[in-house]
Amino acid sequence: MRTVITIFALLIAGCSDQSEIQELVSSRLKDPDSAKFRNFSVSKTGNRACIEWNAKNSFGGYTKWKFAHFQDVEGTWRIVDPSTYSDRWCTESEADAILARNQIYQPVVSSCSSIDMGKPIAIGDVIEKYRSYDEFGWIDGIHERDRGLLWKVMEIQEDFISAKFIRGEIPGLKHGEVHRFFSSRLYQKHYPEAKGNEQPLQMYHVCKRIR
Repeated sequence: MRTVITIFALLIAGCSDQSEIQELVSSRLKDPDSAKFRNFSVSKTGNRACIEWNAKNSFGGYTKWKFAHFQDVEGTWRIVDPSTYSDRWCTESEADAILARNQIYQPVVSSCSSIDMGKPIAIGDVIEKYRSYDEFGWIDGIHERDRGLLWKVMEIQEDFISAKFIRGEIPGLKHGEVHRFFSSRLYQKHYPEAKGNEQPLQMYHVCKRIR
């Protein structure tokens, strides 16, 4: 009997999640009454969900099916910005792969005693990497291999930025050597109109004071 009750509770929870997510999608549509849904799925961990949707456009016709991706934030489903993920997220295996990938990134333990997150990077600034970009999009947090590395910006061009390595340890790179940072091929594939310096400018924050 307990097993039956548990399964029934899980089914009710799943239906509740799907209804909540469908309402979130519908609330953003021009014609919410025309919304159609299919292929609702939740990751094994229960904190990511996807659903395919379609709705009438301004001309009264349906277009192609689209994915909407959601993340559970303290018990509430939130729509994830479409520019930060790919449709591949909308499979259970990919959702679990993302969670596994996130585990190798840790909350930022900064080498700076004071950080200016809002300041645009300029020549002479000391910068520290605080986020990365891969096939799944942006992820905040410093990978273990990048922890404690500081750079001083020497040049900012449309195609790249160059910075002097001033703190930390990188095999084959000495303190004082200058390295150029470009947007990766993957980033340029996802954002073909982006300048070559766009990705690195978004990956670093300005360190006002070093510990």
